[in-house]
Amino acid sequence: MQAELARMREISRAAGPAGAAPRTEDEARLRPFARRRVALGLVFAEILRARDIRPDPARVRARLEQMAAEYESPEEFIRWHYANPEKLSEVESLVLEEKIVEDLLATAEVVDRAVGFQELLGMEPTTT
Repeated sequence: MQAELARMREISRAAGPAGAAPRTEDEARLRPFARRRVALGLVFAEILRARDIRPDPARVRARLEQMAAEYESPEEFIRWHYANPEKLSEVESLVLEEKIVEDLLATAEVVDRAVGFQELLGMEPTTT
C-alpha cells in the first residue's frame, strides 16, 4: 500500500502548484483511496488468475489505435507504446480490466427485487 500511496502522492504533487510541498493532510486524504486501489488490484489479480485471463494482442492493438486517433501522428503513438514496455503494460491493464468486467457481467446472476426509496438513496446493504 505504501507504493500506491507514494504513486498517488506523486500524481497529486504533479497536479498541484509548482514547488508546493506535500501536506500531511494530503496523505491522510489519499490513504483510503490507496487502500481501495490496492484491494481492487488484489481482487483483479485473483480474477485474472482464477479465470486465466490474458491480454489479447489484437484487442490491445485496437485499444491503442482508438487512443492514437486523438493524436497528430497515430502510428508514431502506437510505435512509441510498443517500444516502451511500461506504457504498453498500462494499455494491457486497461484491456484486462475491460475483459474482467465483461467476463463478470457475462457470468453474473441478476436478481430483481423491489427496494424502498430510502434504501436506494442510502445504498444500504441488505441480504436477500
